[in-house]
Amino acid sequence: MIRIEGLSARPSTKGSSALDEVSLSLPAREVVALVGSRGAGKAALLNVLSGEQRSKGGDLFLDGEAITPKAPRWRQDVLLVPHKLKLPKAGSIWGWFQRELAAPRSVRSKVTPLERAEAMLKKLKLWELAQGAFGDVSEAEGWRLSIAQGLLRSPRCLLLEESSRFSAEDVAETVACLRPFAESGTTIVVPASRDMPSGDFDHVVVLDAGRILAKGSPQTLTDTHKLPPQISIPRVAQSEALVEETIGEGFVWADGPRETFVSALPEDVTAEDFFRMVREQGIEPDFVTLQTPSLGQLYMALTQRSLEEDALAH
Repeated sequence: MIRIEGLSARPSTKGSSALDEVSLSLPAREVVALVGSRGAGKAALLNVLSGEQRSKGGDLFLDGEAITPKAPRWRQDVLLVPHKLKLPKAGSIWGWFQRELAAPRSVRSKVTPLERAEAMLKKLKLWELAQGAFGDVSEAEGWRLSIAQGLLRSPRCLLLEESSRFSAEDVAETVACLRPFAESGTTIVVPASRDMPSGDFDHVVVLDAGRILAKGSPQTLTDTHKLPPQISIPRVAQSEALVEETIGEGFVWADGPRETFVSALPEDVTAEDFFRMVREQGIEPDFVTLQTPSLGQLYMALTQRSLEEDALAH
């Protein structure tokens, strides 16, 4: 368990923003989403935790013991993975990975067996790619190779560097690939796209101007802030006709990171009403699901509430 209390930081020369009294816990076996606009403090938080940026105040705890990012135990257990790995321009990917396995490591002396490395690449959907050469690697695949390289060190907490280079689909697929590693005990921290459903994550941390606006499970945040659930339904002619006839312009289709289109229901239409309409139109209910709001919906609702509270305070 990693615990952060009152962490503050000045803006860095690398462009990351300041942090203002940030406190949170990063439990084991959870995938954590960091959500916020540019300059919210996501990169600063990751850089301070990894030791890339100095803090000006606050405390870090590992299993209840105070510790610093420079301590060998922290550096062994907490790892920031860059979004872009410096890959060779030619040669076998699996050959490179085998050399990475055998390379001496300052953080962990244990060498991962080849069998485990193969299983890791398969979980990250890289095994077939690993049989080829580096010239065939896309940016998203290079990112997952970077993650695989980091996982060789068996960190307890894996921090993924923020990047705008990847689509919501790339991030969603990578998060899904990392789920088995989280279930095995690793904490995964992801600066996530606001297009992604919040339900893809176990814990959400919403940042704005270096402060935490809210943190908790997606369902807790949804219930606390009274946000409507989303309906996920395949966008086919039958479902479009259903929406047009029963809800009309109040229902807005929006591109989601999967092969469905997602929108929140209007305030005067309950989920029960919508499912009744689905059955009446003969659409198979199994294809229609309720989801927690997207990360973007959570972010917009929380920032709006923060602005309203600040206005009342002044």
